[in-house]
Amino acid sequence: MKYFGIVFVFVSSYLNLNFEYCTDCCEFKLTQGLYSSSYSGENIPTNWYVEKIGLDDAHNIETGSYNVKVGVIDSGIFLTNNNISNNVATSGHVDFTNTNVMNFLNIENYDSSSVNFSNIPINNSVNTSNAHGTNVAGLIGGYGSLNGNSVVGMCENVTIYSLKIQNQYSIEDNMLNKLAAAIDYAEYLGIDILNISLGYTGPANSPQINNAIDNFSGLIVCASGNSYLDIDASLNGQVIYPIQSNADNIIGVAASNYYENIWVDTTFTPHTGSNYGGVSVDLFAPGADINVIATDMLQTSYVGSGTSFASPLVAGTAALIKSKYPHLNANQLKRIILDTVDISGNNFRGKCVSNGRLNTYNALNFDRHI
Repeated sequence: MKYFGIVFVFVSSYLNLNFEYCTDCCEFKLTQGLYSSSYSGENIPTNWYVEKIGLDDAHNIETGSYNVKVGVIDSGIFLTNNNISNNVATSGHVDFTNTNVMNFLNIENYDSSSVNFSNIPINNSVNTSNAHGTNVAGLIGGYGSLNGNSVVGMCENVTIYSLKIQNQYSIEDNMLNKLAAAIDYAEYLGIDILNISLGYTGPANSPQINNAIDNFSGLIVCASGNSYLDIDASLNGQVIYPIQSNADNIIGVAASNYYENIWVDTTFTPHTGSNYGGVSVDLFAPGADINVIATDMLQTSYVGSGTSFASPLVAGTAALIKSKYPHLNANQLKRIILDTVDISGNNFRGKCVSNGRLNTYNALNFDRHI
């Protein structure tokens, strides 16, 4: 079982898909002023995705609601970070890497039917030395200004929960069981939308994770991974969770760049870039040269790239739609997002189900497209 996130990618070895560990497949750059230096050396407007997906216009329609709960299954969140502190829940956060929590869940032999989540040890200070979860949370509910260095989150109002299943960028034991437990707990909390900018390979018949996904009544938005691969190709009997679980309530997200192409960084060999797939991936969203908040309590930010940053833009869009139309269920949210994408020539055709890239403004005007 292997892990991918913003700085860990799948690496293919010739025709044999051998998933290996990579420690430096992504870099971050400090942002200064209105432009940030991309990995190609070009000047890309800071927070360029705001205009690309129509977020300013979307915010004229809906800015979000604290009644909408978004769970971030990741490496933990600095809950007191000034960019997101007003949009995180006051309680209910859980660290699934904590020994007491793992013992409570009997994580090695996890079985949701034997767990009473009302007694799970709560950790309302799920801070982390790993920036990844905080980066992701900021894109969902950060409150910065477009003309400054702060991150522009998708929702001005939202309630975010930290469900920590990963410590460092490393392979840990029982990851699929931790992921399953986090999803089951999210269902207990009544979370509407989960963002999972992580992925793990495992057997297609893994019962606990498949049951958790099937039993979750909300929407799961997840990243496709950063290996620049067609993930619909054979994985030697393995599948990538959660994106390839085949559940109807999952949206798989790939990353696009400023120029409306698949994000790829050719400075690495093999290349780092967005995974894609005409079956497993549903749509593209901006994920290259994205301004994200740092882990500290200050309003600092830097630029990073990866499908991990594309996914929360889709999760945040779902939260905006849910805020405006609270009665919509997970399948309806998914259908709206996929039916209102931007089609940019043939750049994404055959690379994802929708053949297009996220458009938040269109999604909030979905009734015009019915």
